[in-house]
Amino acid sequence: MIFKEMDPADVRAALEGHVNVIAPEVEAHKKFFSSFQCTYCGGGVHEIIDPNRLFTSESIIPKYLAQCNDCEAQFEPYTRIELRGPRKNPLEEDDDPLKPV
Repeated sequence: MIFKEMDPADVRAALEGHVNVIAPEVEAHKKFFSSFQCTYCGGGVHEIIDPNRLFTSESIIPKYLAQCNDCEAQFEPYTRIELRGPRKNPLEEDDDPLKPV
C-alpha cells in the first residue's frame, strides 16, 4: 500500500466549516493524566497505549493505560485495576539499570 500525502491546502479546504471534536478530548485526557498518581508509590504517571483495545466506542481518542514513572507499575487509570505490579522499589538506588529485578 502506498501512502500519498494530501496537499495541506486541500486538507484545510476539506476541514473548513467542521467543528474540531478531537482537541477538547485530548486536552481533557492530558489534564487527567497530569494530576494522576500511582496507586502504589504515589509517583507521577505517564500514559501508554493499550495495545489490546486501542479504540473503544466510548472515546474518539485511543485508549491509554497508566504506567508509574518511578516503580513502573501499570494499571487502568479510570478503574485503577492493576495490570502489572511494581517492577522496582522507587526508593532504592539502582547502580545497574540492566540488572533484573
